[in-house]
Amino acid sequence: MTAFELRQFDQIPGEAGIYVWFIKPNIPLAVAKNSSSGDQTGARLRKHLRDFSEQLKPSPLRISARGMFRDSWSGTGDPDRFYRRLESITTLVEAGNSPNFPHKSFNNVMESEELRIDLLKLLDESFPLFWTPVYIGKAENLHTRLNSHAQNYYKLFEQHNTHTAEKIYEELSTSTDKNDDSDLYKRLVYGSVKPEQCRVYILITQKDGKNTQKSHDLACAIEWLLNTWNRPTMGKI
Repeated sequence: MTAFELRQFDQIPGEAGIYVWFIKPNIPLAVAKNSSSGDQTGARLRKHLRDFSEQLKPSPLRISARGMFRDSWSGTGDPDRFYRRLESITTLVEAGNSPNFPHKSFNNVMESEELRIDLLKLLDESFPLFWTPVYIGKAENLHTRLNSHAQNYYKLFEQHNTHTAEKIYEELSTSTDKNDDSDLYKRLVYGSVKPEQCRVYILITQKDGKNTQKSHDLACAIEWLLNTWNRPTMGKI
């Protein structure tokens, strides 16, 4: 498979196939080094790790229920356990919020400049084999589909602010088609994903002289199986 950054999307071939999006934390090694202030707890790296983890937060969940008669209830469900896990990253004192969190080992890594640097290097080496994709999609023309994603993403990213974030949240939480990839760019911007964090891999199904319909059928079948098996964090249900 071939990997592309957003700035390389003009090189994507116009053939049928499937594509997978990943996002990287892109944390500079300098963040892992001891700061001039003498902080030895890895506070800067902890913040970067927490911020990146929050980019992968679950999609908005709107809840609506009705009783047997006239009463009804509605509201928004918050991913409480996810946010408790985020708090563990920046909490120096062990708490019961996330019982499976390796608090002692994590602190040992954060308090050692050598181990903080090793952690970032190993995270980089682990990409993308050990990572969950954020999205898996299909296209009759990979070049057209992915460049459309990129153009919509850049346009919304440039105007992203608090008001826009609230509007995106409302659109995502009220969307009736969770399988529509046309709002992928909204999910990326809502997660505050920066352009340099994105990596897209493609797999062409139009091989060995297969006609367009056969290539499309292959892409549809493979995409469904991969989405079922992998559960991308911003992907289809």
